[in-house]
Amino acid sequence: MMNRKDYHATANAWQSGAYLATSSQVNVMQSTSDAFGVTGVQLEIGSAATQFEYRPYRHELALCQRYFVVFGASNDGQDIIGSGVSEDSSTAMALVNHPVEMRALPSLSYSSANHFAFRVASGGDNTATNITLSGISGTRDSWLSLTLATNPAAGYGGIVRSQTSGGRLYLSAEL
Repeated sequence: MMNRKDYHATANAWQSGAYLATSSQVNVMQSTSDAFGVTGVQLEIGSAATQFEYRPYRHELALCQRYFVVFGASNDGQDIIGSGVSEDSSTAMALVNHPVEMRALPSLSYSSANHFAFRVASGGDNTATNITLSGISGTRDSWLSLTLATNPAAGYGGIVRSQTSGGRLYLSAEL
């Protein structure tokens, strides 16, 4: 049995034989903290290769956002998610516009409801205790129904925002 070192050769020198790498080659499989990156690869169906298809980052992101969107991903935790109105003393409705049309009606999940607040101009933050999607949500926008811990007056306009850097709201339209 051959040792893996048998396939190493001296760098910058002519070789004859079946050498795969130089003796200074890094083994990326040696540790779980090693990283191996690949870019510029295009998989093809069949045996005929086509011209490489380059898509700009924003185009690729838009294609991904048809399936999954994250709101509130900044480090300072002050992201505005949507705007709406307080319905009564314990709930608010807010409209969230999707960055692109999603492929189907999304489902909602979030990191923790208390990471979000409904902020009215005259009353400050009203922390959420629960967030659900309203039945009138669609593929281009979603209506959030927020149950609030504090009691805003009914009929006040406001914004939904993340209160902490951990505040993440997820919309998923996965297959």
